Amino acid sequence: YYDGCAMIVVNGRIVAQAPQFDVQDVHVITATVDLDDVRSYRASQPSFGIQAARLATDEGGGDGNSLLCDDIHLVFDPMDMSLSGKSRPKVAEEDLSLQIAAPEEECCLGPACWLWDFLRRSGAAGFFLPLSGGADSSSVAAIVAVMCILVTKAARDDPEGNVAQD
Repeated sequence: YYDGCAMIVVNGRIVAQAPQFDVQDVHVITATVDLDDVRSYRASQPSFGIQAARLATDEGGGDGNSLLCDDIHLVFDPMDMSLSGKSRPKVAEEDLSLQIAAPEEECCLGPACWLWDFLRRSGAAGFFLPLSGGADSSSVAAIVAVMCILVTKAARDDPEGNVAQD
């Protein structure tokens, strides 16, 4: 329920971001990244160039601390002739702006998502919410209302998903 805004950043640009708070168990974000663009960007930065030069002189870090990528297979391999005529996946070109909840939203969304997670994991059918009319009662009622809104929206967006099934 709290993901912390996991994101994919390429060369200082945000290309994908998960929500900060949500009632889904898991969020998977993906982006297609042009590795040549990353290499070019790193080569343009002096600090990265110094690191790359040191790595090259050690012949790939022959001290046993290097990572070999022989077992990694690319989804799209430009050297594979059987893929001729197929286009590469679209590279994320547009920058996204960082989406972070305001402190007031965090105070409402965090507990609302926690309440949903607690309700779902406990197997309870609901909450008993006694209201006295005071500030504490109205705050709890508002948080429960936000939980209901989030759960209803998630269930409508994906009727076959986990939230709708719970």
